[in-house]
Amino acid sequence: MYRCLKNGGKLFITTDCAPEPIPYNKGCRYFSHEELQEIFRNYPVTSPQEEPDFSKSNWCYHKDRPLLTTFIEITKPT
Repeated sequence: MYRCLKNGGKLFITTDCAPEPIPYNKGCRYFSHEELQEIFRNYPVTSPQEEPDFSKSNWCYHKDRPLLTTFIEITKPT
């Protein structure tokens, strides 16, 4: 996807994030913040890279596990 961006173009990626990685199971894969940083370390990430706030009030879905929906913005240099 990055290769297809024009100069100055932005790519937004959303995914679920958990405090610890959860392997692929029944169609789901949850990444840790550290894994996401590693996956995108070679790209010009322009979104804030702050630690996620896993307070229970921020959990997604059925509130039975600490999951957040997070996004990553990548901007191709001009």
